[in-house]
Amino acid sequence: MDIVTIKKIIQAALLGCTPDNSTVFRYAITPLTTNQPTIKIFYNSEKVAGKSFPKDDPAIYLALGCTLYNIKACCKELSLEVSVDIATKENNSDLLALISLSKLPPAKEEISSTIQVIKKRHTDRGAYHKKISEKDKKAIQDITTRSTRNSTLLFESKDKSSLIKLIQKASEIRFQVKEIHALLKNSLQFDNSQPDGLHINTLALPPGGKYFLKFISKWDNLALINKIGGYKLLASQETALLKNSPCLLILRGKGSQLDFISSGEELCHVWTSLNNAGYSVHPYYVIPDILHRLDMKTLPSKHHVQAEHLLFEGAALLEKDKEFVYMILRIGKTKKSAIRSTRPDIESILSIEDH
Repeated sequence: MDIVTIKKIIQAALLGCTPDNSTVFRYAITPLTTNQPTIKIFYNSEKVAGKSFPKDDPAIYLALGCTLYNIKACCKELSLEVSVDIATKENNSDLLALISLSKLPPAKEEISSTIQVIKKRHTDRGAYHKKISEKDKKAIQDITTRSTRNSTLLFESKDKSSLIKLIQKASEIRFQVKEIHALLKNSLQFDNSQPDGLHINTLALPPGGKYFLKFISKWDNLALINKIGGYKLLASQETALLKNSPCLLILRGKGSQLDFISSGEELCHVWTSLNNAGYSVHPYYVIPDILHRLDMKTLPSKHHVQAEHLLFEGAALLEKDKEFVYMILRIGKTKKSAIRSTRPDIESILSIEDH
């Protein structure tokens, strides 16, 4: 078996989008002694359990779909057929997916062209130009049409303004929930001690923003300023970028495990395609996160009425009462090149099994 090629495939998988750039997956190759090797994807509980989203959260399923998209893209270039078995939600182990390859990867086969395309996918949290040309609008429309099957693209319109208001309401809830705040705190990186996570330099903060973020990373400090409406100010700052961006893309679906994973593949496809075409992308997961917590009864009761309004208003916006928002992408042309996030070394998340 050509372990070098397999490692390149895993390296591409590692470049998939994950919640706050956290290393939520680990991988295993097994077995090495047959002509049909397999790749296992596990929830990285040792590293992220209790610090990031749980294994059965939609955020993890979306990220799994992104990972599968990258693996399939590499295998396609190698002319390898891929069979994917998804572990059920009832599965008690960390196993999420088992990928069977139709044959051994060709020895020393290059997949550099696919990896170069995958490497261009990134998050740009900075300001975008508010106006784009009709040519750019058409290009974005064409990319989203080719890459997604269940999405809504909003340019300047009443619906876009309505969606931004919903995001602001969801953000106001988020900044008041200690458990959600803990996820952000756990992912934030203020130095270079960790290769993953949400590094402060990638956030495109205003002058003094780093110190303010460090201040509110302590819950007691955030709770204090929330008493004078701090959560409203923070939510307004977050949505200001949305108001000054030319378009938003809503990815939506029926809410099943497999549908989330499938949509994760589409998310990676459209995101990668947009970045390779020269457009910037910034994901917003706050609405689906709040609504999932409401559904799972993990959202504090004092926020239930606000969250239920989000649910009904979101359904009205989509004009579909049996579909849910999975992800929202801010799309445009950046004013300044983004600082890229880093990822851990492949050896730290890959094991090789002989059975």
